[in-house]
Order: sequence, then C-alpha cells, then structure tokens
Amino acid sequence: MERPPPPHSPRARPPEAHHMDTASVVRDLDAIRAALGEHRISYYGVSYGTGIGQQYAERYPHRVRAMTLDSNMDHSLDRWSYQKTETVAMEESYGQFANWCARTPSCALHGRDTRALLGSLLDRAAAGELVLPGDPPYTVTPQDIQSVAFGSMYDPADWFVFAADLAALDASDPAAARSLRERGEPTEFAYLPVTCQDYDFDVPSYATLARYERALARVAPVTRLSSLAWSDLTGCQNWPTEVTNPPHRLDVDGTPPILVTNSRYDVATPYSWGSNAARQIGREAAFLTYDGVGHGDYWLSPCARDAIDTYLLTLKTPRKGAHCPAVWPTGPTAQRQSGNLVNPLPTLVGTGRHR
Repeated sequence: MERPPPPHSPRARPPEAHHMDTASVVRDLDAIRAALGEHRISYYGVSYGTGIGQQYAERYPHRVRAMTLDSNMDHSLDRWSYQKTETVAMEESYGQFANWCARTPSCALHGRDTRALLGSLLDRAAAGELVLPGDPPYTVTPQDIQSVAFGSMYDPADWFVFAADLAALDASDPAAARSLRERGEPTEFAYLPVTCQDYDFDVPSYATLARYERALARVAPVTRLSSLAWSDLTGCQNWPTEVTNPPHRLDVDGTPPILVTNSRYDVATPYSWGSNAARQIGREAAFLTYDGVGHGDYWLSPCARDAIDTYLLTLKTPRKGAHCPAVWPTGPTAQRQSGNLVNPLPTLVGTGRHR
C-alpha cells in the first residue's frame, strides 16, 4: 500500500505506543506483583486479559500460583488466519441466533428466515436503498448492520432486542435509526496501539484488502465478515511504529495447571483461539468448553463460573474434556442473568466492537 510521507522517521515511535504492546504490559504486571511483595500471583484474565496472562505465564512461569484464561486470544495468528477465524466465529454465532429465533415463539423474527433477512438488509444497505425516515433521513450502511450484529453476539440476553431491531430496520421504522446510532456508537479505547504492536497486519495494497473481503464473503455468506477483525486490519494500515511484540506460538513450561475456558460460539475470541491456546500451553492447560454463545464464560454460564471459582480457590481443575451446557434466554421481558450476575463485558466495551 502506497504510504503518504510520514511526519517523522518510520522507525520513530511515540513513547506511549512503544510501551503498549502486551510484552510491555506483562512486565508492568510483574512490577505490580513485586511492589505488593508477593512471590506468586493468582490471575483471572478475560478477553484481551488472556493475552496478558498467556505471555505472563510464558515469561514468568514460576511466579504463577493460579491462572484462569477466559475467552482467549491467539497470538500465533497471521493476518489472514486472524480474519478467517473471526469471520467464521461471526457466521457461526449468528447461525446460533437464527436457530434460537426459529425455536422461540417470542422472538420478533420467529417464523421468518433470519439468515436471508440479514443478507437482504446488507444488500439493500450496500445499494444505498435502506433509508430510514427522519429529520434528516438516515441512510443505513452495511457497516452499521454488521457492527450491531457483531455486538449483539456478545451475550444472548441481547437477542430479543436485536431481533426487534432487525424487524424494525426491515420495515424502515424510524425507531431503527435511533437504535443503530445508540448501539453502533463506538467506545474510545487505547485499543489499536496494542493490536498493531502485537500483530503484523500490514498489507501491500488495496487490492489485497479487496481480495480478502471477497474471500471472507465466501467463508461467511450470511454475515460476510467480522466487523471487529476488519477494523483491526484496516486500522493498523500505515501504522507509524514497528510491531514490537510480533506473533509467536506460546512456550509455557513450569507453571501450575492453567484453566483455559472458551465459549463454543464466541464472536470476539473464537473457540479455535481458545483450543489453540490450550494446545500451545500444553500439559499445563486444562481446557473447559462452554457450549453456548457469547464472550466471557464467567458471566454466561453458572457451570463455568463454579469451575473457575473452585479452581482459583483450590487449584482443582475440571476433568479432561469437560463441557458446560449452553444457557439460552427464555423470555423477552427477562434479563438473563447467571446466578444474579449480569455480564459486564458488552457495557464495558460499548457495542462490543472492541475486546
């Protein structure tokens, strides 16, 4: 990709960016341990926190007492594998939503082909034909729809609202514009500096991006791509600093047992990332699968939460190959809660566009 002339040397790094890769965060975490006078840490990491935990265990294995890694990053991925696995996760998660809606009479789209509906909305938006009344009118983009769909896969508790939003959008209801604005508004994070220092996402040309986009649409004919992964890839183009913590396979040796857990249908950190992280950690890893949809097993599954609590207190891991059953929302007026705990991740990350 042709770059504009940089305002400074390509290798010059702003001081903040230089210290925002995960390897730097790991050193910061160990400095906190030392400042507290602790010989070992007990660590629970979720989402991006798993990347910190994985690399802490790799660098400081004998300073770990217990470690749970919930909804895992995979730092070994190249740029295409990152895009493909995230896109497959989006397609599979939306498929679970469609199946749930088909068997749930109180879903606003019950009895409709929810997969075909999403495709129709994306096509209409791409053609500029999805315009919602208002002052001024709101022209919906495919990115609007993909962003809202992605965020709605973080927790099935959101599905009743999401189904109603899709129905309103299809009917050109002005209320859909308000929902798109509210649910599609990104939250500001110091996110890309970490991602762009941890992964090599630079592509040589716009033609490469276009080829990726076509290939992803073949991988995921319903949802077409992962809005999160695509924003990661495009956001890291022309990045002014080097990749200071490039992708690599984990090399963990000498820790106590590490509990690794992942949702089978996790739109932000795919199941393949969790299983791959567990394989890389090797004999130290005990892998627990939550068979439902969403991001952050501790809040989604009472079974997973019990296993995590038990492990952190006693170091007792679940049996090999253990699974926790899926939990589904059952009524449009009930906020699904797992043992009175509400999943905070969608709120903490705004619309779910960031981890």
